[in-house]
Amino acid sequence: MDVKRLAIIALLFGTVGFLWVEMFFVIKEARVLGQEYKAVAKEKEELEKENEQLGEDVSYYTLPENLKKELKERLNYKEPGEHLIIVVPSQ
Repeated sequence: MDVKRLAIIALLFGTVGFLWVEMFFVIKEARVLGQEYKAVAKEKEELEKENEQLGEDVSYYTLPENLKKELKERLNYKEPGEHLIIVVPSQ
């Protein structure tokens, strides 16, 4: 009977030890996943801001007068009959 009792106690200690080791690995993995979640959440927030800005840009450029204004500013576009003056600052 003592051998049985010792075997049961050894089995219980072995089981508890195994559970502690597994719990350690689960906690370690939870920390890693938490850090990954924070990184993904930050990236998601940045992408949402970028998406909002792109939506505003699309709304801006869908208006013909804004598109024409940008063409004139960026590409030196001029309409027939208009004159283009380029001002160069003195040094």
